[in-house]
Amino acid sequence: MMDFRLELVLLPVADVDRAKAFYAEQLGWSVKVDHQPNDEFRVVQMDPPGSACSVSFGVGIGDPDRDPVQGTHLVVADIVAARGLLVDRGVDVSEIRHMAKEGWRPGADPDHRDYVSFADFADPDGNTWVLQEVGHPAGTRDAGQPRGGRQLPEDWDASYDETPPWDIGRAQAPLVALADSGALDGRVLDLGCGTGEHALLAAAFGSTATGVDIAPTAIEQARAKALERGLDARFLARDALEIDDLGETFDVVLDSGFFHVLPDDARPRLRDMLRAVLSPGGTYYLLCFSDRVPGDDGPRRIARNEITDLFDGHGFDVVNIAEAGIEATFLDVPVPAWLATIVRHRT
Repeated sequence: MMDFRLELVLLPVADVDRAKAFYAEQLGWSVKVDHQPNDEFRVVQMDPPGSACSVSFGVGIGDPDRDPVQGTHLVVADIVAARGLLVDRGVDVSEIRHMAKEGWRPGADPDHRDYVSFADFADPDGNTWVLQEVGHPAGTRDAGQPRGGRQLPEDWDASYDETPPWDIGRAQAPLVALADSGALDGRVLDLGCGTGEHALLAAAFGSTATGVDIAPTAIEQARAKALERGLDARFLARDALEIDDLGETFDVVLDSGFFHVLPDDARPRLRDMLRAVLSPGGTYYLLCFSDRVPGDDGPRRIARNEITDLFDGHGFDVVNIAEAGIEATFLDVPVPAWLATIVRHRT
């Protein structure tokens, strides 16, 4: 399917300099373009922080007399903090409200559920904006929201008849950063390794690397890459959940996209397997889709509390869960993800 990416929202404004000052100085947006070749044409393009879509206004573009654009949404992780920042900059922002079963209620949603808390403001020309809270660190997902898990492959090996979307031909950036920091040290196991990029990353940094995947075709490709790159890494075609049958232990376990394709009832088995294969004090690095990913096709969307509930107090400490991104072959920007650092207890 062809991508149709939203690139630009064109705003009608009466005074370009006034609009530019509002968006740059009061909202804190960056000026991407301000081009004026003559008195009859000027284009200003502004980027909201963290957004892949820009807004534009100017002279000689669009109809300046058309009605203002209404209700464009800006997604923020903490609506209370976002509103406070704008108010401190002199922006007239409405009070926060949230939708409850009884209807609209004042303030942010107490549970910080996604998509239910809002606040509004307008620019000097009447173009209105809506702040919407999504992905608050303390948030919980509504049971009715999609969790993903639809249309996952029934035959993982057949996925490699063509290049699957997770096989980007290089290691994921968050795991490269771990390698650069020296975190991939000693004996490293890569769960659901696919064509081996993360096991090969560990091998390139001098670690003793093993990759395991249920797809024999992926393992063949991983072995071919190791030979081509002159790297010493072992690749095993077997179910990663049964890797404890090897009777071996590892200092580091990597998981890039394995956890988020497991059904819920397989997670305790994963935890038991990790307890068996991780050396005391060893670290499990988990990179998975977060619950900020819209839709429900593909991998499950994972909330922070799902990670902590599974591991904390069950032989592991969840040391950190950081916002990250997962790249895919069909996207130009990374998918919102979590990178969790989980350490096995020493006793």
